[in-house]
Amino acid sequence: MNGSMNIPRLKQMMNAMKNPHMILSQMANTNPDLASVLQASGGDYKKAFYSMAEKKGINPDDVLSQLKSFM
Repeated sequence: MNGSMNIPRLKQMMNAMKNPHMILSQMANTNPDLASVLQASGGDYKKAFYSMAEKKGINPDDVLSQLKSFM
């Protein structure tokens, strides 16, 4: 995720679309870093998410915990 993407905005997108794979696909269309990670992971969204988070120095499990607290 790029720096401009925040958790409340992501939650809003997820609620609106009800499809996290679609959200990541749309984000990959506008974020070259995410697109390259997604391509390198062979289209495995979970692997891409973990890889991207770790590249940014973010614990992916912390992000998932925060998202779960919103739902």
